[in-house]
Amino acid sequence: MHCPDLNSPQGIQSLRNIKTLNLSSNNLLSMQGLQSLTLLSSLNLSCNKIQTIPPLQMPNLRTLNLSHNRITNIKPLESLSDSRLQELDLTDNYIGELSQIKSLSELRYIRTLHFRVIGQEAKGSNPICDFSNYEITIRMHLNQLQ
Repeated sequence: MHCPDLNSPQGIQSLRNIKTLNLSSNNLLSMQGLQSLTLLSSLNLSCNKIQTIPPLQMPNLRTLNLSHNRITNIKPLESLSDSRLQELDLTDNYIGELSQIKSLSELRYIRTLHFRVIGQEAKGSNPICDFSNYEITIRMHLNQLQ
C-alpha cells in the first residue's frame, strides 16, 4: 500500500488474519497498531519516517524490513526473541551504538541481517558501520548468521 499521506498504521489492526503486509514508501511515523497482527510472517515498513520500534509480539514473523527510516534504537527488537525471524533489514537508519547489536542475540532463527547496502558500503549505511570492529561484533553476538 503506497499512500504518501499515510502517517499512521492505525486501523490496520482489524486485519487480524493478514500474513504479508507491505507499507513501504509512505510517511509512517510509528509502528503503533501493528502489534496485534500476530499472524504476520512478512512486514515491510521500508522508506518511511519511523523513529522508534515498539515491543513486538509477532511469533510468526520471518521477514522484517525497516530499512530507510530514522531508527536509532534497536533494543526493542529483542521482544521478537520468541518469533521465527530469519531476515532483518535495518539498512540506512541512524543506528550508532555497537552495544545495541547484543539486543539481537536472542533472535535465534536470524540468518540474514543488513545494516548497509552490500557492495556499496558508503551508501545506505548506519553509523555503526563506520566502526572498525563492526563486523566482528555482529559475528560475536550473532554467530547463527549466514
